[in-house]
Amino acid sequence: MLKKIIHLFIISLIVIMTTSLGYAKAKKEISHVHAGLISETESIQPGHSFWVAIDLKMDKDWHVYWKNPGDSGLPVRIKWTLPDGFKALPLQWPIPQKIDTLPLRSYGYKTEVLLQSQIQTPKALAINQEQIIKAHVSWLVCKEECIPGHADIFIKLPVSLETPKINANCTFGMTRFNLPIEKSPWTITALSRQHSLIFALTYPNKKKYPLSDVYFFPERDDLINHAADQILRPWADGYELIVPRTTITSKPLTQIKGVLFSKEGWLGPQTQQGLLIDVPVTQEPINPNKPTRPQIGLILALLFAFIGGLILNLMPCVLPVLSIKILGLINHSTDNKSRIRFHGLCYTLGILVSFWILASLLIALKFAGQQIGWGFQFQSPLFLIFLSLLFLLLALNLLGLFEIILPLSIQGPSKTQNLLNSFLNGVLATITATPCTAPFMGTALGFALSQPPYTAVLIFTFLGLGLAFPYFLLCLFPSLLIFLPKPGRWMAHLKRLLGVLLLLTVLWLLWILNAEIGFIKMPQTQASTPSQINWQPYSSKLIKQLQEQHRIIFIDFTAKWCLTCQANERLALDNEKVIKKFRELNVATVKADWTRPNADITNVLTEFGKDSIPLYVLYEKDATTALLLPEIITPQIILDALDKIKH
Repeated sequence: MLKKIIHLFIISLIVIMTTSLGYAKAKKEISHVHAGLISETESIQPGHSFWVAIDLKMDKDWHVYWKNPGDSGLPVRIKWTLPDGFKALPLQWPIPQKIDTLPLRSYGYKTEVLLQSQIQTPKALAINQEQIIKAHVSWLVCKEECIPGHADIFIKLPVSLETPKINANCTFGMTRFNLPIEKSPWTITALSRQHSLIFALTYPNKKKYPLSDVYFFPERDDLINHAADQILRPWADGYELIVPRTTITSKPLTQIKGVLFSKEGWLGPQTQQGLLIDVPVTQEPINPNKPTRPQIGLILALLFAFIGGLILNLMPCVLPVLSIKILGLINHSTDNKSRIRFHGLCYTLGILVSFWILASLLIALKFAGQQIGWGFQFQSPLFLIFLSLLFLLLALNLLGLFEIILPLSIQGPSKTQNLLNSFLNGVLATITATPCTAPFMGTALGFALSQPPYTAVLIFTFLGLGLAFPYFLLCLFPSLLIFLPKPGRWMAHLKRLLGVLLLLTVLWLLWILNAEIGFIKMPQTQASTPSQINWQPYSSKLIKQLQEQHRIIFIDFTAKWCLTCQANERLALDNEKVIKKFRELNVATVKADWTRPNADITNVLTEFGKDSIPLYVLYEKDATTALLLPEIITPQIILDALDKIKH
């Protein structure tokens, strides 16, 4: 509702500014809309209804709005002035168009639209006299800017006892084809979930008609996330349309009205594409086979975020960066203590600023309807290329091939000009941390991205503080360095070792890049596919089929860029005892690969209360219970989970 209020405030401001220019000036301005009132018939027959239409013609690239304008805009409004005894029935709105002005989506009409209304007449009318139908029409017309407009229009029609002739110049027939129909052989039902609406579209008479492009236009403006992608996917008896909900819905949802658009048509090929729906909404029952989002409070979420950030320092993504920073600190432990502390602050600030930017980007993309989560930037080939080149330069620098000022340095914080390096080291630590997920992080991030923006930013702040804490603690209390080895030749050897680790990181990034864009064909050898588990690619249809077969199901939500996922697969999932147990219990193993963007997988993660990977889900045979395993798993954790469920 807040979002809508902001939009209405901006539009009202435009109206005020426009009207304040004065009546004389307004008369000279171009409205970009040409309004007229037309009748389908040339005369009126007493006691019989007839059709009229408001004809709005827009200049090129300009548009007016549907009755639900979407994320911005105002609907066309009409006030009738009719002769005594006449009555205008509700407007008939043609199927609207989607109008995208990123990150917003609106609904409206371009070029021309006829808004029809049926006029009822009394039986007692004087013959051969003209009756005047008047309408006051107001609109908001937009292109890059928006201009409010209005017009007073009328039409005179004679009264005659004869059957009225059809006006040959009108296009009512074409417009009626674009009106949504009220009935269709398809059966439509609606299910409400916490984050989405699910429309089940059941085949008419069990005849399988293909659908490829379906979209729901709601009558309420506070119901769905208009800019988000709506996902159509097949299921056993037809299709289901997944429509992401908005987080600002204030009214209870028991009935849903709107228009379902189908490119193929609802009565067969090349038929009407719009279907009016007005159906009850079933609230999703508590389903024990699908865990809901963990119910944790803000304090616990902040604690989880801090601990998760702290543990990130031990992950292979961050450890090289932290190690090099601590080496630099050891090398200059006798320097001015206040300067060392200041460098610790700069490093911490670099991490916090990076987390704030990352949080803002995630929140903005979520509001724009994008389904993303932690580590989403590793799904971008351009980001992978940039990071590969950066790590290659850092590795060559550490190996001594050249000496230039880079963010990673063992020169230490002895010079004022290196303050920027400390800040950039914090930025780099954040970037390298994103492919890793530590324990507690998944729950904290899932909670963060389901909360208002300020709460999400606060949780990301604590995650950053946890990541910065070890180095900041050493800078704050340099005396703690006495517990570390003294400077010596070992530092040069460790420097080269870290350089080699960064080179291996570059190879890993190139491996991920190849998985995303396929620039090198990798032979399918035993070395490249070491797993002895028969993984099936994830799909909601597959899960449903496996549940109908009463199979135990193990789902691995993973990605090639997720180091934690890869470590778990090598150390836990590919364990001989685990593989043997899977085979013994005939466990169906399913892999949900999130290496590339996949809205279906993202939606499922959200339903499980997660916005990051890894995630491991274990369903029992009768699908009455599902277990969520920890982010970091061991063979024993998997075996214990298999023992807990019903066989």
